[in-house]
Amino acid sequence: MQILGHWFYDKKVKAVGGTRDQLMNLLFNESGFSLLSPDVPPKDCGPFHPDFAIGWNYGAEEIFLMICYTCGEAKLLQEGRVETYAINAYKMQSFANLLAEYKANRPW
Repeated sequence: MQILGHWFYDKKVKAVGGTRDQLMNLLFNESGFSLLSPDVPPKDCGPFHPDFAIGWNYGAEEIFLMICYTCGEAKLLQEGRVETYAINAYKMQSFANLLAEYKANRPW
């Protein structure tokens, strides 16, 4: 599947139980994200290249958050809008630890 020009596996992996609860806590704890100003210059690591995409449903809408570990940024795609966020360093490690469980579904 393709999200904003980035390719991900078609098969979705569902987070369940404690993993789902931890993931939802990370996603909805606003202290872990800060909205980037359009005036902020791009990072030196090149164009945004997400490592993971997390999707969830809110009513009939499917929302996606793409996370790039290298630049510490996330892009939220919701209601046809894209917003770019910086992920606080302590949250980045939490995401990496939690999502490591799903690494077997990645090609490397």
